[in-house]
Amino acid sequence: DKNSFVGGMLIVSGGHVSGANSKLQMRKGIQDSYEQHYQDAMRIGRFKANSELLKLATENAAQMIDWLEEIGVEFTDESPFLEDDHDHYSVPRTYVGKNLARSLLSPLQKELDKRIERGNLDLRLETTALNLLQDENEKVIGVRVRDKAGRDSNIYATTVILTTGGYGANKIMQQQYNPRVVPAKWIGLPHATGDGIRMAKGVGAKLAGMDHLVSFPGTVYDLRGFPTSISTRLQFPPEHYTQSIWVNKKGQRFVNEHTTPDNREVAFLEQPELSFFVVYDENIRQQPGTLDIGGQSRAEMDQEITRGGIIAQANSLRQLAGKIGISSTGLIATIDQYNDDIATKMSDQYGRTRQRKKIGKPPFYAFRVGG
Repeated sequence: DKNSFVGGMLIVSGGHVSGANSKLQMRKGIQDSYEQHYQDAMRIGRFKANSELLKLATENAAQMIDWLEEIGVEFTDESPFLEDDHDHYSVPRTYVGKNLARSLLSPLQKELDKRIERGNLDLRLETTALNLLQDENEKVIGVRVRDKAGRDSNIYATTVILTTGGYGANKIMQQQYNPRVVPAKWIGLPHATGDGIRMAKGVGAKLAGMDHLVSFPGTVYDLRGFPTSISTRLQFPPEHYTQSIWVNKKGQRFVNEHTTPDNREVAFLEQPELSFFVVYDENIRQQPGTLDIGGQSRAEMDQEITRGGIIAQANSLRQLAGKIGISSTGLIATIDQYNDDIATKMSDQYGRTRQRKKIGKPPFYAFRVGG
């Protein structure tokens, strides 16, 4: 591991895992099957998954979850549950530790230590894998590494398993394989530079699914266009139904704000500069339970309005559009149409049915959300 610690992204990850027919699921009397898990996962992934690998994963997921329980990982009392961050499974089968992914760190470290003490494992920290080694028949027989002192050496093995490859911290690879996510703020650790992909490609491996790196909306930007420390998903249904509307740089709505997280993310990925603006008026601001940033109290939101660094405030929609740098013509037309549809009881353009409130009482407010 090129880090000085084990665990990688477990330190910052949500740590959700799924599995059908785990012992925990059975104890709660939930009827499930590997096939049902496979079908659900294929549907949620919009049938883009590698069917062979997905079948292998779903048939072994419960065994992995049972093992995590056995080594001391404490799942929440609600586990397994229906996860709201993506389209729902057909039955509750998502698990998460009481301390999110960090719940796995101590139990896994103990298992590693046991194997190190028995001499079954040689763990090398602050050691970077450089490239895969091959014999004269092009079979992979090891890996070349560099330790923290800058010394290179070869490690040979009968079997080499490549278990790394994320490239979220590598802007060059993002630009090469998935340029639409380049504007997104990376909230992981800096070690995810795609080393495994580079090494595999170096020995002739074919790459697949490189454009499936997904950016979700959650970074709040200041009015100068810089990402802030507020980096959280907008509160989504069923926890929260926003009364605001979301518009892009053209001042146009682009999605039903209450649709599924997956549908929102797909629509979000198509927006210019990978961002949109949450727009609301004074009536909505004063309504209880209408906050659109998770973890922010109403007082904190009002403080941001007063400071004027993140939430723009204006007495007209034209002025508001100017402050946030979007089309005033588009914004005015969008809100006129939105209000007219409410007044005439017409169906919403994007199928929204809940919390349709006219946006018309100044001052008007807006803040920018990016990936």
